[in-house]
Amino acid sequence: LERHWPHETPGQRASDRRHSHSKIWLRVMQPTARRELAGVLLIGSHNCSHNSMGDEHGAGGMIEASVLLTTCDVEEARRWQSQTPYEMPGAPYGPTDEPYHLGAVKYISGVEKEKRG
Repeated sequence: LERHWPHETPGQRASDRRHSHSKIWLRVMQPTARRELAGVLLIGSHNCSHNSMGDEHGAGGMIEASVLLTTCDVEEARRWQSQTPYEMPGAPYGPTDEPYHLGAVKYISGVEKEKRG
């Protein structure tokens, strides 16, 4: 799975990146990675910053809609987000019909990544 932050200098700290508006591009590089990605729930959000993704500090961005999810994943994401309002500083948000956009991420383990404010 390849992660790419456009316009980011190599030495930029993750804590700074979290508050940027750079997009997070996730590209499926091989079949194994694609299967792993299918186990991740992408919860919808129209906000492009302050979301946790990528490393211990989290990184702001939104996941390009071209990322492929199975129908099952999309439906599960919709059910999960409809029951779990996700809030961040100054911008509360909840259910949306666009589960491709990053709002919260659940990993294969089923443990939700810590929401960082």
